[in-house]
Amino acid sequence: MYDITAWALAIYKDSPNKEAAWEFIRWATDKEMTTFIQGTKAQQCARTSVWNDPAGIAAFPADWAQAVAESVGGRSYDRPQLTAVTEARDIIGGVVVTAIEGGDYAAAAKEANQNFQMLLDSEKP
Repeated sequence: MYDITAWALAIYKDSPNKEAAWEFIRWATDKEMTTFIQGTKAQQCARTSVWNDPAGIAAFPADWAQAVAESVGGRSYDRPQLTAVTEARDIIGGVVVTAIEGGDYAAAAKEANQNFQMLLDSEKP
C-alpha cells in the first residue's frame, strides 16, 4: 500500500512574485526539508534519498520503511506506471460514489481492487 503524496506545486504564470514562489518551492521540496517533514511523520515524501536516510525513516517501523525504500528502488517513480488513467479514475471513483450514495463500499472496494489489478496487469510489457 502506498501512502506517499505526490506534490503538485506550480507558479501562476501571471504571478508578480515568481522568483519568491520558486524559492519557496525549492525550499519546501529540498532534501533537508523533506527529511525533516518525513522524520516527524507529518508527511511521507516521494524523494528516494529521504527514504534512504536514517533521519527520514526514524519515525516509521524499520521493516515498513525498508519495504517502501526497496519498492521505490532505483526508479524515478513510487507507484505503478499506468497509461489508462481515465479507466483507473473510473474504477477508483466508483468506490467513492458508492460510499457517498450509502451503498456497500466494502464490496465496491473489493471489486475495484480486482478491476484495478487487471488494468495494471493489462499494461505490463
